Amino acid sequence: MLQTVVKNTNRYGRRQQESGAKQAEWQDITLRDMYSYLSMLVYMGLVKGKNLTDYWRRSELYRIAFPLTVMSGRKFQAISTAIHMSDPAADAANNIRRGTPGYDRLGRIKPMYDELRAACRASYHPRQNISVDERMVASRAKSCLVQHMQNKPTRWGYKLFVLADSSNGYTWDFFVYEGRGPGRTEKGLSYDAVMSLLPITPPFLGSGYKLFLDNFFTSPDLFRDLLQNRPARRAVQEGGDAGQGVSEGHHPLAQRGPPGAGAVEGQPRRDPVLHLPHGA
Repeated sequence: MLQTVVKNTNRYGRRQQESGAKQAEWQDITLRDMYSYLSMLVYMGLVKGKNLTDYWRRSELYRIAFPLTVMSGRKFQAISTAIHMSDPAADAANNIRRGTPGYDRLGRIKPMYDELRAACRASYHPRQNISVDERMVASRAKSCLVQHMQNKPTRWGYKLFVLADSSNGYTWDFFVYEGRGPGRTEKGLSYDAVMSLLPITPPFLGSGYKLFLDNFFTSPDLFRDLLQNRPARRAVQEGGDAGQGVSEGHHPLAQRGPPGAGAVEGQPRRDPVLHLPHGA
């Protein structure tokens, strides 16, 4: 993952130098340089300085010893100016599509974003109880992706939809909410969030996992589609007997009737459970 960042940072640095940008002559960095840069970011979070240049003061009275042993201030600023997660050529092509359905709002972070999601899925096998929920990553950055959630503990930040292990909170998969745009179905955001996380997890569907959802994600459309489009689906309420699920033909969500009929709207304050068992 960091090798990709190093490669794209060098590409962007050389590109800026060739374009005549006002900066020092670019020198390619190595993976060791990137580790040193990241260690400085951690250090700056622990040791607060009024100005960036304070970390590289050489005065005997105000000198901070550690930064001088890691890298020069000039090199740190050069990396800060050029650090890039994506290929600059891909960024230029993506910028041309700005304002069209083909524009990728996550293009600048896409390589690391995809590798991080893959690493989360490859590094852990979740237990039986899994859940889909929202998560806020605090930030007030000037970005179109930053959301404001008035009733959340973290009001400003990036909104994530997460598939997690209910027993320990491990994030098995996630995606960043990009706001309203193409790709959304008429069934709503909550439906799309669950269905976009589940199709990439074929081991879960039909393997005995139990999916926990809160009120925001619960809908007859979701339960009906999971019941009808996958073999051997059973939906039960929290506290119900998962071993005695009902068949598709007799389940209230499969019957015709007005929206809200059946178990979903009957107890809106209880977390529903979708049981995904073996067999037919």
